[in-house]
Amino acid sequence: MLDLDDVRWELGRFGKLNVRYGKGSRRNGPKPRLVPLINGADRSLCWFIEDVLGLFGIDPSGHQTPLFPSERKNTDATSMRATADVFRRALAEAVDRYLPVWSGKLTPHVLRHFCASQPYLAGMNLFAIQELLGHAGRPRLLGISTYTPPMSKTPG
Repeated sequence: MLDLDDVRWELGRFGKLNVRYGKGSRRNGPKPRLVPLINGADRSLCWFIEDVLGLFGIDPSGHQTPLFPSERKNTDATSMRATADVFRRALAEAVDRYLPVWSGKLTPHVLRHFCASQPYLAGMNLFAIQELLGHAGRPRLLGISTYTPPMSKTPG
């Protein structure tokens, strides 16, 4: 559940997304996180806000404006929020259509793993990735390694 107010352009070089109800670990419930809008996410989100959001007929200056609205309307004619199921279903349909080899395998959680592995492959420190993912403390570092593929060794 993200609101337009959760996009914090003033934080960091690219801005951050205030995820108030992020995935918690092992039955601990939702965990808030500030997610940096890196790797072009800032540009994609800016495009979406400027060019797509207005198509839903919502007031972007309104309080609690959904960042990702549904085409369905509330009784007061405001847009409902798109739910997690909407995104899961849309991802599954896109995978079936464009990546049939990955059908039934590519999930939002797998995308999280992929997004975590990219900074690692670019040389980012594992502790920095751990912080980026919202994991605190040294013990979770081993869990981070499940996000990252083994590095290929080149003969030296």
